[in-house]
Amino acid sequence: MLDKNSQDHQETPSAARPIPAVTDKNEREKWRRLPFDGPRNFRDLGGYINQDGKAVKWGVIYRADRLSALTDADIDYFKRLNIRKIIDFRSDHERKEAPSRTDTLEDTQTLWMEVFEGGAFVEDMWRSLFSGELSDASHLHDMMKAANRRFVSHHNNVFANFFKLLLEDENIPLLFHCMGGKDRTGFAAAMILSALKVPEDTIMKDYLLTNTLTAASTEIRKKNLKERLERDIADDLLDAVMKVQADYLNAGFETIHEEYGSVESFLKEGLELGSVEIEELQRRYLTED
Repeated sequence: MLDKNSQDHQETPSAARPIPAVTDKNEREKWRRLPFDGPRNFRDLGGYINQDGKAVKWGVIYRADRLSALTDADIDYFKRLNIRKIIDFRSDHERKEAPSRTDTLEDTQTLWMEVFEGGAFVEDMWRSLFSGELSDASHLHDMMKAANRRFVSHHNNVFANFFKLLLEDENIPLLFHCMGGKDRTGFAAAMILSALKVPEDTIMKDYLLTNTLTAASTEIRKKNLKERLERDIADDLLDAVMKVQADYLNAGFETIHEEYGSVESFLKEGLELGSVEIEELQRRYLTED
């Protein structure tokens, strides 16, 4: 609903669009966000350097926002990525409201792995925003931090099953996404990069990149929402929901340390990744170059 009419550029023919993994390595970072016309937060997770000086491979793991906004040219471009598996973290309500245009593709399988069962959290968040009773954004900030805590304490089984898919050849290249590609998707990306020994400051940089990449479309969404509701909503309230903040992801990491002692223990006990699985992930998704 909120992404309607949020495109801010003209469609580019599919064949003219670069794919980071097969462009000159000096140009890849420029195209981290892939040039889709609809999705504004569709990006390659490659290129980040880990603590051992190895780089995450390009073209094997993608993260994105909702896929209902894909144009016909986007679909043609999507096919060029040869993505085999799509993981959709959205609720049933979100999926029905904005069906993915990739669901009918023959060579790509979509697997629904719902986070926030029944969509209750998402509905409560928007209800709080639309109520008109909030005087500042502190309540929404608390909700977003609570969501990241729940990723650790209540939804670790979903993310554990997600990691199992990353260890199967037939699922790669793989794409994971939610509605905005920022919260559920952001936490999943943080855990992947953690397992690959990418430093926390780099993980946070990737997390916050959402705000930069979606800045223009977020302003359009805010304007459209105010017009539809026919009343003004303070920007700080909208930003609390539509953007990410370091405090949100940090709340997840704080919960990891409180409940498991360390990220390494969470990967092992919470996400069921033993040393063999961690080594396999690193072998698969890291390169010396």
